[in-house]
Amino acid sequence: MNFPISTTIVVLFFLLTINKTYAFPDTIRHGYTNCTTCHISPSGGGLLTNYGRSLSRELMSTWGYKDEENLLQGLFKIPDHLADTIHIGGDIRYLSKGEVKSDESESEGFLMQSQLRFGFATDNIKFILSLGKIENPQESEKMRWVSPEYYVLWAPKEELFIRAGRFEPIFGLRMPEHNLWIKSEIGFVPWLERDSFEIIYESEKQFASLAGFQSISTVNPALQTTGYTASLYQILGESNRLGVSFMNQEGQGIRKKTISLHGIFSFSEKCYLLTENTSHWVLNQKNDIQFIRLGYELIRGLNLLTQTQLLRNFNSSTSEKLKWGFGFNWLPRPHLELMTIYDKEQTVSKQSDEFMLLLHYYL
Repeated sequence: MNFPISTTIVVLFFLLTINKTYAFPDTIRHGYTNCTTCHISPSGGGLLTNYGRSLSRELMSTWGYKDEENLLQGLFKIPDHLADTIHIGGDIRYLSKGEVKSDESESEGFLMQSQLRFGFATDNIKFILSLGKIENPQESEKMRWVSPEYYVLWAPKEELFIRAGRFEPIFGLRMPEHNLWIKSEIGFVPWLERDSFEIIYESEKQFASLAGFQSISTVNPALQTTGYTASLYQILGESNRLGVSFMNQEGQGIRKKTISLHGIFSFSEKCYLLTENTSHWVLNQKNDIQFIRLGYELIRGLNLLTQTQLLRNFNSSTSEKLKWGFGFNWLPRPHLELMTIYDKEQTVSKQSDEFMLLLHYYL
């Protein structure tokens, strides 16, 4: 079965749409090619730098008053002489989703994340720690005060970083949404935590990383793997990026290989395209995963999104899946994100409609 791939849906009746709050690769359209401009981590995500906080108000939010980007809407501010050394943040996410099939429908809502983040930084070394983990959000919202992510980041020289600890290695577009097939199908999901060691090179136009990893002991033994990743990114012009990533992993006698070609293309400061094409081999089984997202910023902090995902198994003509949809996300003020996506999923034998609403507050 062949499905057309299209992301040309225009949905003008949405009056509200959002910009992404952190670890979103499309900020390259504003000329920010390096993650370390806004984040403590060279891979993006997590704790923001002071400059990153200021951009969350000045560039990415629809509204915002002076100093609102600071902790708790500006109610707390780290003293100026410690602002580059001490970093505090965190995330609270609530997810509501529903699915409608031909013969049934279901919906649910749950607290997806509740986490504090702490960082201590000097000129060439940084310590990062997160606290708070909800083991299975769909079954229980009980939080454990453990650390799902921690690492030390050392910069022995300019443009070179060495990172060791518990974190997700750099791979692909580095999208924050783990439910996307380009992440979930290859095992990049929060509950499969890894102890990792990574070397990173970052210049103005090039970015390269090499990492080794091993699943932590509490991961289900059937899902534990050991392996490595390698990624290379090239900036083209002022606001486009092309990259290739490779991953090799092995566990329970099964070897998996993954190669990903990905790109970010900015047609203007308002319009951008994210694309990733991944080939994933497990034994003699091969899956191809395609992802395309087209975004347009209607007003500051207000983005309209359309996206397509395609999953094809080359060993089975009946397992092809297509998911396409549209939505919006909106950053009305610093610290607050709203995102919703409506998807239609099709397989050979059935189709369903899915709806997702994400509420995100970051400290």
